Amino acid sequence: MQKSDNSLFDDLKKELIELKLQNFEKEKSLKEFFEQLRSESTELTEEYEKKKNEYVHMINDIARKIRAESKDINTRKDELRLLDRNEEIKEHERRLIADVCRKEKMAMLIINNAAINLQKLYRGRKDRKLAAGLREKKNRKNGKKKGKK
Repeated sequence: MQKSDNSLFDDLKKELIELKLQNFEKEKSLKEFFEQLRSESTELTEEYEKKKNEYVHMINDIARKIRAESKDINTRKDELRLLDRNEEIKEHERRLIADVCRKEKMAMLIINNAAINLQKLYRGRKDRKLAAGLREKKNRKNGKKKGKK
């Protein structure tokens, strides 16, 4: 039995060695596969980080542009408000000028009417004085005649 036990033991030893060899090769293959996966993972992570940094840079650029455009828009809004206010002031001034012109025309009409009325009064007084002078002359003539009689 010893021979058969030895032979069985040798067979088992050979089988164990073969299994260890197979396991070693599988382990080696799995380690290579694991290293390949780790390498790919590292490459993908680096690529991801690179793209992420590019996107962060692009986002920051866009945000900077938006802030600059926002400032520009606010500046233009302020300018437009000033222009609108300026137009309001100009329109108010036009209304004031039109009001002043209307009042000047009214004043000129009043002055012209006053001048016309003064002229009428002056001419009327002059005419009445002349008429009174003529009446006096006529009365003096008539009076002298009465005195001679």
